[in-house]
Amino acid sequence: MLSPDILARVTAQTCRQSGLSVVYTELLDFDGVEIYFSEEPKLVGKTFKEALLMYEDSAIMGIQFANKKVTVNPPMDTVIKQGDKIIVISEDDDTVVLSGKTNITINEGAIKVGTPEPKIIEQTLIIGWNEKGTSIIKKMDNYVLEGSTVQVVSETESTKQEIDELNNKLKKQKVSFLQGNIIDREFLESLNVEKFNHIIILYNSHIEDVQEADAKTLICLLHLRNISQIKNVDFSIVSEMIDIRNK
Repeated sequence: MLSPDILARVTAQTCRQSGLSVVYTELLDFDGVEIYFSEEPKLVGKTFKEALLMYEDSAIMGIQFANKKVTVNPPMDTVIKQGDKIIVISEDDDTVVLSGKTNITINEGAIKVGTPEPKIIEQTLIIGWNEKGTSIIKKMDNYVLEGSTVQVVSETESTKQEIDELNNKLKKQKVSFLQGNIIDREFLESLNVEKFNHIIILYNSHIEDVQEADAKTLICLLHLRNISQIKNVDFSIVSEMIDIRNK
């Protein structure tokens, strides 16, 4: 079970990075590759850099030290000691096996350095509201440029008080509130959703029935996708479902 803080962090990141949700799903579900902790005696005395090259079918991403401290992507000269475990991405626990190769060559020509995209002032639309909304916006404040805005659309007037309190805690964003029916097509079109860089659809916590809450999220998502097709504009959308079977 993931904590609300972790879920808020993941949501804040995935809404800003296309494809990141696919990566998280690949790593955290039970299909495909998974993350394992493995203690390998032959790595004792090796640096993290050396360990990276000693596996062919697995990818090392960090170390769990003997004192249980976890470090992802530690310095390359970090020495692996007795009792340390490597954190590795692999297809299964029995595929976390040393390759046995000693003559490792690196094709420097295959390494490409991308050009970072220039940062811009961003506009984010959050449709629906629950207890994670405040945390998501706070996390986003760490990534955006000053002057960025967030428009929160909720069906309940009580959300406005939370937004007013939240604005006093943000450094880079200004949050505004609008009350409305999130599955009303005319209302959604009035939001001019194409102007937003990111859209997040949260389940509505005031709806007690899980299936009803997920149904509203899904209807809203379908409306937005249809608007996207009609206006020929791609939307960056992250939606939240309570029941995983509804995804």
